[in-house]
Amino acid sequence: MHITDKYMKIIKILFILSLTTLFAQDVDSSSKWSQESINLQKQAMQMSFDNVFETGSKRIKVIDSALVLLDRSYKIDTTYYHALTSQIGLYQEKKDYELALTTMKEVLKLKPDFAEVEFGLGMQYDFLKHKEDAKRHYLKALDLYKERLNQKKYSDINNHFHIGLCLVLLGKEKEGKEYIYKFNGNQEMDEFIEMFDVKNLTRSSLLKSFYK
Repeated sequence: MHITDKYMKIIKILFILSLTTLFAQDVDSSSKWSQESINLQKQAMQMSFDNVFETGSKRIKVIDSALVLLDRSYKIDTTYYHALTSQIGLYQEKKDYELALTTMKEVLKLKPDFAEVEFGLGMQYDFLKHKEDAKRHYLKALDLYKERLNQKKYSDINNHFHIGLCLVLLGKEKEGKEYIYKFNGNQEMDEFIEMFDVKNLTRSSLLKSFYK
């Protein structure tokens, strides 16, 4: 099975959903952020999800409207990094890769242990052919996912799956895929394995799935 355009879009959704899961857990455990900022961020992401399969100018219009809401959210509360993480995938979808890169760096200033953003930053540098920068961020993401497992933070399967992906992106395809398959039989992992076609997954196909 090859990654089709539909699967590519679903893969991007999965990445955004992993960020959304962290957002929900952070908001549940903290009241330090402006409620107005949180509401605007939720509104923007709902708008994007509701229209995710729109194409062409219609999709761009949705993205731009969502970005306006997210910009307002962040301006209201400049400590609310989830407004920035929500912008990342939208910038990438518009192929505004430099803006995505800048935004990821801003997120890490506010939350240095954000594994998903380190992972995404590695992929962005990889796509832009900055191989050493990409490797540095993959290694940092790998350490952060492992640290989460030690601390029992967030979904263990999500962390295990991303550890496998980090290894694949570091050029250790066999090791990364074998690591993922260790958890074969877990329903959540089996869904990831099918969605990403892990059997045929390569470093190149993984990058193309995000940056086709």
